[in-house]
Amino acid sequence: MFKRLRALLAPLQQYYANLSSSFVTYLFGAVINLTATYALMVLLLNVLSQTEYGQYGVYISLFSILLIFFNFGHKEVVFKYASNTQTDTALNPLPRLFIGFYRWNLLLLALVQILIVFDTTLYAGIMMFLVNSWMITLAAYHRGHANYRKDALALPLQRLLWLCFSLCCYFIFDSLGLITLFFCGLLATGLCIVWLYRPLQRVASIKLNGTALLSNPLKTGQMKLLFSYLVIEVSSVLYLKADVLLLRFFDFELAAIANYFFAIQVFEIAVLVLMPIGYFYFNRLNRVEPQQRAQVSIMPMLMVLFTLLVLMHGGFAWLAPKLFPYMAPKYVDSISVVLWVMCSLYPVAVNILLSSQLIVANKERLYAKICFVALLFNLIANGVLIPSLGLTAVMAVKFLTELLIMVLLLLVCRSKGSELQP
Repeated sequence: MFKRLRALLAPLQQYYANLSSSFVTYLFGAVINLTATYALMVLLLNVLSQTEYGQYGVYISLFSILLIFFNFGHKEVVFKYASNTQTDTALNPLPRLFIGFYRWNLLLLALVQILIVFDTTLYAGIMMFLVNSWMITLAAYHRGHANYRKDALALPLQRLLWLCFSLCCYFIFDSLGLITLFFCGLLATGLCIVWLYRPLQRVASIKLNGTALLSNPLKTGQMKLLFSYLVIEVSSVLYLKADVLLLRFFDFELAAIANYFFAIQVFEIAVLVLMPIGYFYFNRLNRVEPQQRAQVSIMPMLMVLFTLLVLMHGGFAWLAPKLFPYMAPKYVDSISVVLWVMCSLYPVAVNILLSSQLIVANKERLYAKICFVALLFNLIANGVLIPSLGLTAVMAVKFLTELLIMVLLLLVCRSKGSELQP
């Protein structure tokens, strides 16, 4: 039995031989991220009323959907090209890709100044998420070049600064509204961009002028790939955010939406903890010859992911009843909702790894189709069931959506020869 266990665990030593320090960095970043995010969440749970927190959830869901279009697939494509060390330097598409991204965001920035000035809260939130799209794209560049330190610490640093600025405003003004909160986040994100500036140098080899910057914002030579990733992100992210908006559409009270949005925030924090394992697996696959990819076992990564999930799920179930009466007394009833929502993380863990296999094999469009099918199922099922079942429908449909994606990915990976390795 011990020999079999050692044989099963042996690939872990090989995987992490060169990534141990990077894994520790991600772990350190995850601790900061969790601490800052939970602290900010506790601050908002206690400072805002349930109605205000529910409104905050609706805004965040809307802005997160807009973030997909702000990014327009650039984050994923930058990561993929930066990760591929076999890309010919002379033909490297990254500089041109960055130029297209800057053009697109300059256009969006101009539109925001013109169209959103009538609502200060909406303006502050959209500006924060627009600038956030710049930060995550620059972080993806560092991730692709295996500079895990900057990638691992970018989001935690942003959350920590956001928390610090929000606390300062709360103690100075004795209040914290949504407008102030979003402007604090905008300032924090801007400071992180200054720290991640290096990819800006990638455009140094291409001559630019004012006309070039403001014309053809998406003309990068990679339009099909960008659009595939846009569809993937719309399909894989929209259903995570649309359920809150659907609850609001069906006139659920903001207090009830607040309980569910709280569970979604815990769910997203857990996904952020799991994602670094997916990055390691993707980089591992993308840095070897295609004929050697079958030798990169998926099972050790799954073991790590499920171990983390069990620890997070069990830890929350044990700690929440003890801490919530003191930290977030208005949300004690949300503990059961969080535990049910966290069940969806188990198929999510499998999907993180299987989707990497398709993306490395340049099957982004196939993955986009899978995500789109899941999105349609999610929207239709929620639209039919929410009026009668409410939150129960949303939680069940979320799990079934992730399960559907997992089944489709398993079928596709096996049919394409990318089957799971024992």
